Amino acid sequence: MFLVSGTNMTFRTENVAVTRIAKFLPQIIAGFAGTLLAISDGMTFAWTSPMTIYLTSKESHIKTTKEVVEWLETAFLCGCFCGIPITLYTVDKFGRKKSLVLVSVMMLVGWILIGLANKMIYIFAARVLAGIASNMVYVACPMYNAEIADEKIRGFLSAIMMVMDHTGSLIIYAIGPYTPFYTAPLLGSVIVIFQIIVFSFMPDSPFYLISSGKIADAHKALTFFKPYKDADDEINVISSSIESEKKRKGTKA
Repeated sequence: MFLVSGTNMTFRTENVAVTRIAKFLPQIIAGFAGTLLAISDGMTFAWTSPMTIYLTSKESHIKTTKEVVEWLETAFLCGCFCGIPITLYTVDKFGRKKSLVLVSVMMLVGWILIGLANKMIYIFAARVLAGIASNMVYVACPMYNAEIADEKIRGFLSAIMMVMDHTGSLIIYAIGPYTPFYTAPLLGSVIVIFQIIVFSFMPDSPFYLISSGKIADAHKALTFFKPYKDADDEINVISSSIESEKKRKGTKA
């Protein structure tokens, strides 16, 4: 009897876990789709480490010097700095989803520039683009995930970004020294293209849609992300939160 009872309890626990995952599945899929960019971001961040050895070697298809190559990381950081005002403008003006799609396009252009580069100027341009995109990823991704996620999985969706970022760096360290120069750009491009295709089907953040007055779109988004909740009630809660924030800012001003 004890064994049967224990088995039934195990099955019941597993069923609850499966039901819970299914309940939050739209949010998880959208979160993963948006955060796939972090893999590409991790790859671009770590790219200079193994490629410095190649670019300064006799086998390099681009003739340059170690002193020039060392500026590639600086170009990336300059892009990060320049990306701050761009990020602040785009996430509020165009929304979280469009900002992430823009980041995807920038990353794709960057990888293509690197893959086809026959001069260092193209690689420098790609590094600046990667820096701007990296800044936008670290702002738009957490915002999107936080605004679509139920409070019970918000921490999980926030954490996967760092996991994916480190995964991207690990990929570069694993393949960079042992594969042809174009391998990393090719893989990075494939990841970004896949992300664009999948993420294009995801709704934008309900918070942004409501703050932009797109109530009908927000209703559809909430129905997709949280079918277990009343969309109208959620819209009222979010609208109240937005109004409170506006009043608080007005009081400070």
